[in-house]
Amino acid sequence: MGKKIKILSIDGGGIRGIIPGTILNYLETALQKESENSNARLADYFDLIAGTSTGGILTCTYLTADDQGKSKYSAEFAVDLYMKNGAQIFERTFWRKIKTIFGLFGAKYSATAIQDLLYQYFGEAWISELRRPCIITSYDIRNRATVFFNKLDGINNPVKNYKVREVTRATSAAPTYFAPALIKSEIEAPLALVDGGTFANNPALCAYAEARTIDFSKVDSPGEEAFPTAKEILMISLGTGTELTPYTYPQAKRWGAVQWIQPVIDVMMSGNSETVDYQLRQIFNAAESSAFYHRIQPGLQDAKSAMDDVSPENLIALKEAGLKYISDNQKELNTIIQQILKE
Repeated sequence: MGKKIKILSIDGGGIRGIIPGTILNYLETALQKESENSNARLADYFDLIAGTSTGGILTCTYLTADDQGKSKYSAEFAVDLYMKNGAQIFERTFWRKIKTIFGLFGAKYSATAIQDLLYQYFGEAWISELRRPCIITSYDIRNRATVFFNKLDGINNPVKNYKVREVTRATSAAPTYFAPALIKSEIEAPLALVDGGTFANNPALCAYAEARTIDFSKVDSPGEEAFPTAKEILMISLGTGTELTPYTYPQAKRWGAVQWIQPVIDVMMSGNSETVDYQLRQIFNAAESSAFYHRIQPGLQDAKSAMDDVSPENLIALKEAGLKYISDNQKELNTIIQQILKE
């Protein structure tokens, strides 16, 4: 048996991506120290990375290559991307409030800022050029179909090869927050897409299913497992913070369509994430490999649960929530580091 196939999965959650980003920065730094290689990056250790929405942006940040084929960005850079640009992405001008009647007739935010930032960081890179196999989720509203962006598909089929900046725009096009993304592939096949969190806010099960179809021995490292089962997989799945906002019966029984919009989004995202966690625990337990499935879902602590709260105090609180998880869970994180290096 070869080394375990290592999968990293990152949930959606808007600006709350700071939380998993902070934890992954810690893991990258620890892996650098353990391997005595200060240039090591997350992409050097994982065979497949999956992401939805903000997790999709993080995924592409970790996997984007420089001119030498090495990782262009560090995990620390990924956190800074959110800390420095969050307020710009979720900027809501007075004119936009009036134009959309406070979001009732149009997306809450203009997509111009996020599109400009994605172009700045990802340029003209194609998904086929990412460093490792990946799976990034989105939903095709015209054809009513799920979409899974994948490096290997991009290599093998130009119809499925898209610019990284367009993939990240599509996976993060959260309904009511941003307008849908209209993107074209290498041969101009257009898609109208919204956030993958509409069906797979936690993409870990999608990543597992994808890994089962890949002959990893022919992808990067000869000798790695082909078409791995749970017995041959190490899965690290990160959430963007536990959502505990209560909705009481006296409140909910009086709600109409408008009042239900935000609660439905919250319940859909957290419910999906919890369901996937349950399913994967059952899969790994049945394979007697429960020690190799890790679900990291920190508490929000003093941070707000809103996906678009980019106030300076909330950005700091989100980062501190990630740091507190690191401080409180050293044993588990050290186990993960050793499993990544040795298994």
